[in-house]
Amino acid sequence: MLQGGMRTADCIFVNSCVCLVCLPPGSRWGRVEEQCLWSCKLLGEQSPAALLRSLVYLNTKYFGLRTVEQHLRLSFRNVYGPDHTDPTTQETTVCICIPSFSPQDHHCEKRKEDSDAAYEPDDGSGSSTHCPVKKHEGRFYELYRSKCPGSLSQRMDVFYMQPESSGSSSDSDSSLWYSSTPMDRSVLESILTPLLLVKDIYRERHLEEEEEVGGGRE
Repeated sequence: MLQGGMRTADCIFVNSCVCLVCLPPGSRWGRVEEQCLWSCKLLGEQSPAALLRSLVYLNTKYFGLRTVEQHLRLSFRNVYGPDHTDPTTQETTVCICIPSFSPQDHHCEKRKEDSDAAYEPDDGSGSSTHCPVKKHEGRFYELYRSKCPGSLSQRMDVFYMQPESSGSSSDSDSSLWYSSTPMDRSVLESILTPLLLVKDIYRERHLEEEEEVGGGRE
């Protein structure tokens, strides 16, 4: 079940990551290495719980969603844009649109399947948007959508869904992993809180800030 399963996984998170240490008050940097989470299979696509945790982590790392309130503002409609298949090459472009939470911060990303680098097709405006989500990471968004009921695709009020309580939810071959019931706020908070200790989140943001400062000097 979700409640017990997710909480058990979060306990494993703390106990497995031997690199986790107590942080002094006001410390900015975490002490958990992202690679540790992948190695321990706390992140990945091997189970409904791991996939959900991966999405929460990626949305936190790349799009700066640091609070439960920000994560709860995500929905299927405002995360997934329309997919596009080129009639000639049959290449599929997956659009991930993360809503802005401040006037200067908006992320609307399109990713081309045949490249690890993010790419936004030229719309004639002469501008393009870099998507921080790597190709292999975009796979998690695609898999999550395919494992949720199709009726959720137009929902504007939910994104993180509760895994099916049946035993089949742990079967990687099961057609659906998630129900139409939203994840409880308390469960989302229990997932997000330890993820905020991962120092790669702050490293990624720090690099983005340096790029913005460098670009402003040009």
